[in-house]
Amino acid sequence: MRSILRVDVYLALTAISVVAVIMLYPLQTVAVCTTSPSSANEEDIVGKAHAHVYPECNAFKAFQTNTNPNIVWNNDNEKTLQPRMNGKVNSLSQLVQNEWGGQYNLQVLKGYNTPASGSSEKPTSFSQGRAANVFLTPSPNLQDKARFKELVGSVADWSKSCDTDDNVTMSSGITECRQAKDLVFLLDGSKSIGVSNYEAYMLQFIVNIVNITSNIGPNGTRVGVVTFSDIATVNFHLSQYTTKADIINAVQAIPYPNSRTKTSIGLQRVREEMFLESNGARPASEGIPKVVIVLTDGAATSGYEPAVEAALLKDELNAVVFSIGIGANLNVNELVSIASFPSNTYVRLVADFQTSLYIASAVAALACDAPSVKSPGDKVSGKLEACESTAFTSSCSLLVGLEIDVRQTKGMVNVYADVDNSYPDEHDHLYGSITGKKDSNLKVIAIPPNANPDARSSISVFGDRYSNKTSNEFEVSFWTPIFHVFGSDNSSIAVNVDTLSANSDVTQLILDTNAAPNTMLSDYTFGFEDPMSVPSGLSVNSMGVVHFGSSELISIAGDVLSIVVHGTHATDACLRGKVTITFYKPLGITTTAAPTTTTAAPTTTAATTTTTAP
Repeated sequence: MRSILRVDVYLALTAISVVAVIMLYPLQTVAVCTTSPSSANEEDIVGKAHAHVYPECNAFKAFQTNTNPNIVWNNDNEKTLQPRMNGKVNSLSQLVQNEWGGQYNLQVLKGYNTPASGSSEKPTSFSQGRAANVFLTPSPNLQDKARFKELVGSVADWSKSCDTDDNVTMSSGITECRQAKDLVFLLDGSKSIGVSNYEAYMLQFIVNIVNITSNIGPNGTRVGVVTFSDIATVNFHLSQYTTKADIINAVQAIPYPNSRTKTSIGLQRVREEMFLESNGARPASEGIPKVVIVLTDGAATSGYEPAVEAALLKDELNAVVFSIGIGANLNVNELVSIASFPSNTYVRLVADFQTSLYIASAVAALACDAPSVKSPGDKVSGKLEACESTAFTSSCSLLVGLEIDVRQTKGMVNVYADVDNSYPDEHDHLYGSITGKKDSNLKVIAIPPNANPDARSSISVFGDRYSNKTSNEFEVSFWTPIFHVFGSDNSSIAVNVDTLSANSDVTQLILDTNAAPNTMLSDYTFGFEDPMSVPSGLSVNSMGVVHFGSSELISIAGDVLSIVVHGTHATDACLRGKVTITFYKPLGITTTAAPTTTTAAPTTTAATTTTTAP
């Protein structure tokens, strides 16, 4: 009897243990999720969110407050949406009414939503007013739930639903592109495409992007088109049409060439003709990005491969090039050779012609984000309203590093920099900071050498959302860090004019042979960045010696005069560096250290901050 009792106790304890295990470790259900388009990532379809759209931002002024009486909102504060998204929510509500005749209403569980100020939360399509979590109210049966998900997929640019969740996330593409572009489409017209695909998808792809782009016009984004097959034809230049309607009508009238795939001649025609100022392109000094979108369905005809012409287009004109490959007969290596770097940003592969239309929103967003490509020594001025942004990237590799100077001349701008990320932002950058609270602050970003010959450095400049200026103005320039001043490792020096005497040397540019091996001073031509601001008597000779030949500088008593001296290699345009000489005269009251100095000097309004990569 005693042993039986022991068995009963053991079994009872065992049963309790099993129950406890079940309670502590419930079976996990794996969610099965689907997207529309199928297996598509949201960012690949509707574009990346770089920044929250706060009510202080100018983009918010274009938002619309939804007033549809057939939509139930969980939070009235989230009813303000980007216009394209607001239209899609209203369209979905109408489909619900048409499908069920008032049995259900559309319910929005989450709409426009921004985090608290100072939050580290990354921007999303929700914080840009172009996403919503939606469902039906009252709760539908399984059949109606499945049908509702189909309706969402038919309206949204992108949607996602999971079998473990009743609601559906829907989002729309970026339409508010406020930065001007010179945008050229290069369209494959080979016979493998077929006239129906050419008209319904290739031409429609361009139409969709033009429709999505909000700033079409002479002062905004200009559009041109070239088609290629056996020959390359300019269908219209950047200056020919200035409204969406006229551009769309012209695109829809483009004839189908119907021959071979001579890709190189298409690229050559774009390079030689499309970005001429006489044909509507804007001068490089304005910093307007040159963007080319190439659509093709197959490999180039032998002897007309794209690599050489694509390299010339990118290197000579500093164009940003996208390559869109459609179908199964692609040469991926050719597409990579056409596109700008990195290829994961600028190459897009789609399975068929119909699918190509799904990525139009993402390509439009990427084209909107396309940076202005600049070479060492280039200097560009710009202005940004609150929360607006623009991006720049260097045309040269980082084999010897790079110095990027950004000076805010009015208002406030925030600067972010990265390597191989074409549009760094507040939440996705290697380094960057707010330049400061005063006009004329200088931000210097020093990027160290990178052994990858394809690596490029990019910066983005954002107009501060709290600035009380109507516009935030700045200047940006790129330099190769190959020079320093005599007797110092610094690339700048402060000089007290009281210590100068006539016919004396101020300093000499010293070449860093570690940064620029196999070159010497005699390989460089030296000059002043702004010759008009240089007083007579100051000169620089062929060996980089800066010479003072008169006493004229004494007349700047009480002021500060900064002179930039640059050196450019005779054959390698990527080797262009500079030093800065700041001349000052003490006021005789208080003397403090000058910005980035080798000599004691008074504090000036031109504060300098240097950031180096980690």
